[in-house]
Amino acid sequence: MNFYLLFLQFCLYSIIGWICEVIFCSIPQKRFVNRGVLRGPWCPIYGFGGLLLSLSLTPLAAHPLLCYLLGVLLTSALEYLTSYLLERYFHAKLWDYSDHRVQLHGRICLLNSSLFGLLALALVYLIQPLFHRLIGLIPEQTIPVVSTVLLVLFSADVTAGIFDSIQFKALLRRLHELGEQLEMRQQNRRDDASRRVRELLEAERQRLLRTKHTGRRLLKAFPTMSSNRFGDPLERLRALLHEKHGK
Repeated sequence: MNFYLLFLQFCLYSIIGWICEVIFCSIPQKRFVNRGVLRGPWCPIYGFGGLLLSLSLTPLAAHPLLCYLLGVLLTSALEYLTSYLLERYFHAKLWDYSDHRVQLHGRICLLNSSLFGLLALALVYLIQPLFHRLIGLIPEQTIPVVSTVLLVLFSADVTAGIFDSIQFKALLRRLHELGEQLEMRQQNRRDDASRRVRELLEAERQRLLRTKHTGRRLLKAFPTMSSNRFGDPLERLRALLHEKHGK
């Protein structure tokens, strides 16, 4: 398979993953949840996972049980690695399965891994064959054009996502620094100058909290997001959203 077909597969799996995540998360919350770190209707982790599964499991299609077990193993490893890398960069967990009975470091859990195994079977026996049938209906010269357009859109979304994540991380760091400064100032309440500085610092923090930012979207998409380093700023942003929407 050439690059264009691989990238079309990547987009297909990313979109299917996004749809599954939206349905899985929106039903319990009884509202639409745009699940994902990007703005568009795709989750890259499902794209990479789908390619990994299709390349690894397709040769083993004659053995469904083996496909299922390898699907559980591969997707669990990918989810764990993704969670670890995101935590190292954001200093926050975007998802946390610590409340599940069988889980590992809150990054993966038996329930989700089992469901991913079923998705792996669906990919090998349903999605992949359907993809190849649909590709066969598209004129060969059209495939590079469609793939290129999707690549441009996806690259633009990733670029915006990187910019948003940098801003989000900077916001959390600045709020954390302001919190530390306020705590230090609170140790000295005797002079008016110190009190005035505390007021200015608190005003700046409140201004930052009310700044429109992708952090609000991320907190809505990942309501269980937690952070050992930036716990207080996260809770303040979460409280602000709760106050704004009244829920």
